[in-house]
Amino acid sequence: MTYTFKASPKDSTAVADMSINWATNFLVTDETIASFDVTCPDESIVISQKTQAAGVTRWRVSGGVTGTNPIITCEIVTSAGRREPNSIMLPIRDQ
Repeated sequence: MTYTFKASPKDSTAVADMSINWATNFLVTDETIASFDVTCPDESIVISQKTQAAGVTRWRVSGGVTGTNPIITCEIVTSAGRREPNSIMLPIRDQ
């Protein structure tokens, strides 16, 4: 799977707050996020506290297995009906 960018490493015992600012990177004038979801096929990753406001999606990540590089995907659907996924590689490393 390809990814859009690589996040800073996270310890397997740490909790990381993540976000994407779609307002500056994707949305056009007067377009909003109608819905979104954040997923990861790696079952050791736990995604919680998903919120969005003002064109920014936010979520919390915990878990993971040291030495792996899970891909987390945040996909939005806009008020204009556009669908856009953005994937992030999150290296899990002992800190």
